[in-house]
Amino acid sequence: MRNAKMILLVLLLNLLVIGTCQGYAASPALRGIFEVVWGPKLYQTAGLKFAYIDGITLYIAWNEVEPEEGQYRWEIIDEALKRAQAENKILNIGVFPNFRAPKFVFDAGVATFDHTKWAQHDGVRTVVKAPLPWDPVYIAKWKDFIKALAKRYDGENKLGYIALTGPNLQAVEMSINLQDEDDLSKFKAAGFSNETLIKAWKEVIDCYEQNFKTAKSALIMGLVQKDIFPAQEIARYAAQKLGNRFVVKMAFLNGKWFQTMKPKNPNYQLIELLKSYSGTHDMGMEMFWKSSFRDGERNGPLDVAIENGIKNKAKFVEIYRDDIEEDGKPNASFERILKEYHSRF
Repeated sequence: MRNAKMILLVLLLNLLVIGTCQGYAASPALRGIFEVVWGPKLYQTAGLKFAYIDGITLYIAWNEVEPEEGQYRWEIIDEALKRAQAENKILNIGVFPNFRAPKFVFDAGVATFDHTKWAQHDGVRTVVKAPLPWDPVYIAKWKDFIKALAKRYDGENKLGYIALTGPNLQAVEMSINLQDEDDLSKFKAAGFSNETLIKAWKEVIDCYEQNFKTAKSALIMGLVQKDIFPAQEIARYAAQKLGNRFVVKMAFLNGKWFQTMKPKNPNYQLIELLKSYSGTHDMGMEMFWKSSFRDGERNGPLDVAIENGIKNKAKFVEIYRDDIEEDGKPNASFERILKEYHSRF
């Protein structure tokens, strides 16, 4: 009888091993330096071949991936994953939602919000039409897309994280920073409140949790009209639902003003919130912008920026393509810095 039980136990363990090998691949740890690439630029990217680059973070717009409802153009993501796997590197994926939603989303009758989008990198202001982040039609369409994305890529070897997005307004970060008073008044009149926003985020987090069984989900934290409360609540809920598949990051690492922030600065408080997760989750920091842009006018020196990330417990940093390579070769201005800092992760 005892021998029969032992045989059964061995068989069960073998089945478990076989199921793991033939099923989903475990999501890799996120460590080191990643190259930030916008989808259409992928074919010009050589950074995966550099020994000091651990992978790429691929950003692509929703309307590029799903131009027609239910009709997907996975080619760019497929190619990025193929390249990462060939070089034994990691691929992270971030899909820009909201005002980059496909036309069919707007045609479905979503409530929209025209507002001024301010590009912090170059100061350019443009007026954009975006779905309200909590609109139920918009959220339902986004959840359908997330299900399709998970069906195709969850469990893929060398897939790092999928950016946890959806109820955003302007980018992949959860930040909302309406600087025009008329825009903010219209936003509030349309139903904005912290409670409404948090409810929408929880619905989307539930969708990620239900559909991504192995891939990690990265919340790109930010302030909501300089208020840290939504980030605290949304991160807490995501960590509870996703467990060790939860990744936290932000996207304003720099070497210009980051190191001078004071404790009363809401962004300083946001960094402290990020650091509170670093001991239990993968935590990363993406550059605010390119250090090669106007000689660091916006981002400051690259080495200072990376040092800021390491000092603040980042396990990985994400750096824009132009700071890593030029014409398919290492950027000579930053190659030494990148090699030096890579050894410290």
